[in-house]
Amino acid sequence: MPLPMNPKHRCSHTDLSFHDEGSMRVTFFSLVAIVALIVSSASSPTFANKTAPGDEVMPGAHEALSGAHEAWSGSDEVLTIAHEVMPGGYETVTSYDDMQAVGNQEPVLVGVRVVPPFVIAEPEGVYSGLTIALWEHIASELDLDFEYCELDIAGLLAGVSRTVADPPDAEIPALFAAASALTITAEREELVDFTHPFFVTGLGIAVPHKPAGFWQAILAFISPEFLWVIALLALLLLFWGMLVWYFERAVNPGDFGGTPAEGIGSGFWWAAVTMTTVGYGDKAPKTFAGRLIGFVWMFAGIILISFFTASIASSLTVSQLDSRVSGPQDLPFVRVGVLEQSATMDYMEENRIRHRTYPSIDAGLQAVSDDQIDAFVHDAPIIRYYSVRDFRNEVRVLPGTFNDQYYGIALQLDSPWRNEMNRILLDFIASDEWEELNRRYLGRL
Repeated sequence: MPLPMNPKHRCSHTDLSFHDEGSMRVTFFSLVAIVALIVSSASSPTFANKTAPGDEVMPGAHEALSGAHEAWSGSDEVLTIAHEVMPGGYETVTSYDDMQAVGNQEPVLVGVRVVPPFVIAEPEGVYSGLTIALWEHIASELDLDFEYCELDIAGLLAGVSRTVADPPDAEIPALFAAASALTITAEREELVDFTHPFFVTGLGIAVPHKPAGFWQAILAFISPEFLWVIALLALLLLFWGMLVWYFERAVNPGDFGGTPAEGIGSGFWWAAVTMTTVGYGDKAPKTFAGRLIGFVWMFAGIILISFFTASIASSLTVSQLDSRVSGPQDLPFVRVGVLEQSATMDYMEENRIRHRTYPSIDAGLQAVSDDQIDAFVHDAPIIRYYSVRDFRNEVRVLPGTFNDQYYGIALQLDSPWRNEMNRILLDFIASDEWEELNRRYLGRL
């Protein structure tokens, strides 16, 4: 939405010390008042005669002091900023909150980190994305003038935890807020405050995507799992074939007669065609016991053939995926990559999962594509966005998430803006506009 501000990309430290036009104006008028007082007093006859205080000196002095009072009354803004704390000393603004409270027009700095689809870098220093849309709505409601400053995760947290009264830092300025895809954690809450969560997600796992070739499909049919299914099925066919042969051999020698091997072979054949519902009709039981066995085997065969079909499909799917990772339970046994200084890295350390760190999500997914690691773990919507945009047919993200992540906007500790921002945030994420933004940025993920 259009804003009455110019949020350009700039990352410079703003000097908020007590030096401005108002303070110079106060100093000038103060000197004028003192000179006027001296001139008025010196020109008075009673002054030359050293008249006692209260005779003719005071009227001239009163006029001079009135001029001084007018000069000072025109500088209320400056007097609001600086108040006397001890003889000869003044206290300056110590935070962005103090600065805004006294009406300073200097734009505040808002830290961002490019994390599509939440923060997307556009040409000429312009930003878009889900988090940017939320922040600019909040800033518009609060009539805040701001500028963006791009930093990494550590820089965002360090910048928000600083105040404008801290010694200047050329690399990490004091930030009014940080709007990105920052996960709310207990450790970060010790450094900064967060708004209410505006987005809830979880960790996702990116793995290599390698479609199976012809020989891989063939090998899937001779996998141990598939061979066990075939062996079990053969035993069941043999068992039911022997049963029907036992009850039919004397009464129905034409179908199940001959030597035991021939009779059992005929029973095996009958069990197979019955289970597959082909039913050639060349062999059929005639005794009551044989027909009862056939009746039970018909329904059992329907269940077994469904199980057999599912096993084949599963074997083919596994061969097509060609991945050692099927879920978070596999992470301790494979090569895992995470983004450095991220909440995912904290999760790996807490769960004692060995991992490698990467400076960017692109670098981590590239490592998966190059078979340097088996899985890259990060927030699910973010790695889905990257995999679809930059690594199609090279990397895929497993379905499902784990270890819920809550995103919030970081503010300075005990910020008086927090309650009002929370109210605006909650109203906005309950609106139709927020739903439309989610469909716009996350709909294809």
